[in-house]
Amino acid sequence: ESPITNAVRIASTRWSVSINNNISRPCTNISSQPDLKQVEGEQHISNILKDAISPSFLEVRDISGGCGSMYEILIQSNSFKGKSIIQQHRMVKEALAEEIKNMHGLTIRTSIPNVPLTVVKEGIAAC
Repeated sequence: ESPITNAVRIASTRWSVSINNNISRPCTNISSQPDLKQVEGEQHISNILKDAISPSFLEVRDISGGCGSMYEILIQSNSFKGKSIIQQHRMVKEALAEEIKNMHGLTIRTSIPNVPLTVVKEGIAAC
């Protein structure tokens, strides 16, 4: 398998591609194998959102390198129908209110099924 083929794998493989010289290499700030804490944090957030919002699609990624301080959430749900992006994001943040207290940052992408996901990056102050 070529390095480029490896780089095109789904995001969970955590590869980056250098466009200028067509060489792929693992990201230096993210381990190639997620540690148990990272997987547990992603699963914990996934479980909360599954219960609160009933998504048709959900992906939670720890983008902090495994320490659990920053996450990216991609979520599609029929629960978002008729709601603005702000209202959709508020639903996610309300469901994760306790968890957000311990985060430094959160990226949320929401939509109803069959509509592209939007993105809003939010910095969250944490002690």
